[in-house]
Amino acid sequence: MKILFVSLLLVVLASGGGFSRRSQAQTGNSSAGQVEQGTYLFHACQASIRVMDAPNVGASDLHDAEFCRGYFRGFGDLNDMRGSTICLSSASSGPTIRVYVAFMEKNPKLLDAPMIVGVVDALVDAYPCQAPRADIT
Repeated sequence: MKILFVSLLLVVLASGGGFSRRSQAQTGNSSAGQVEQGTYLFHACQASIRVMDAPNVGASDLHDAEFCRGYFRGFGDLNDMRGSTICLSSASSGPTIRVYVAFMEKNPKLLDAPMIVGVVDALVDAYPCQAPRADIT
């Protein structure tokens, strides 16, 4: 089930590549693969936290913060539609972004993996769905 969810999410994100290409051009990255790595999302989400904590930041932070927030909004919407092992229904994007950044700081090996890997690992860890309880009779 998790593999199906991740595969579907990767297809959806890949089909919306226009934003990734624009981000690549604006940041000067020479490889489309760099935009897809966890490092890019991690730094964008660090910018998002800076914007949340002190909104008087530069245009670069605002751009990166919007990329991060958009990524997490899209992930949350897809997650809600699919019904997965991640239960985000009560979590807003601010706390989930903070959870993701903290998780990636503790797991820096994931920075070289595709963005989705770190996001799924962080959110499964922080927001697991509880299995329905069996009635005891």
